[in-house]
Amino acid sequence: MKEAGINVEVEQVDSAAWTDMKKSGGIDCSIGNWYVDYNDPDSMLYPVSDGRVDLNSIFWHNDEFKQLMIEGIQTEDTAKRQEIYAKADHILTHEQFPVVMLYNETLFYLKKPYVKNFEVTFTYRTMFKDADIEY
Repeated sequence: MKEAGINVEVEQVDSAAWTDMKKSGGIDCSIGNWYVDYNDPDSMLYPVSDGRVDLNSIFWHNDEFKQLMIEGIQTEDTAKRQEIYAKADHILTHEQFPVVMLYNETLFYLKKPYVKNFEVTFTYRTMFKDADIEY
């Protein structure tokens, strides 16, 4: 980045320090991750909506995005919600770019053939409830 005239100072901090820095406005740029908590677009978009959390994760505000997030959470019709969140996502990732998606993590699991009913969900959670070992 130096060749492009951008000076970067990397500072790795713990969670408490990160929270304090966010509160005081001491962050210019950050790298983080976010995983889906449940199968709903609101799960991925709410962290960047300044109307829904105490500490907006990206220090960004957009009135239209904020209104779409309010409409999305209040709308029960699944198809309509998808339209609302698709528009919000477009604002976030194609118009204003307050976040840049760098990569999508891929996880691999190896299991012995005699391990049965072990499940990895779409949210990468491991489920052992029905797991069994058959010899």
